[in-house]
Amino acid sequence: MPANLDRFFQGLSDSQEEKVVAHCEYKRCGSEIYDGQLVTTLDQSIFCNDRCLFNHLGAVTITAGEY
Repeated sequence: MPANLDRFFQGLSDSQEEKVVAHCEYKRCGSEIYDGQLVTTLDQSIFCNDRCLFNHLGAVTITAGEY
């Protein structure tokens, strides 16, 4: 049987097959965090991305000089 060289032959891994190890600590998000996923942490809290951490801390983005 010839090798299949199609780069999409195996496809992406199915996130439903991945093990959920945590949930985002930002209460308005709560997204599932999967084994091997890159996350942002603060102390013992895990966030699915930087934006959720910033929102959790109450940080806002403004233009300098307009505050």
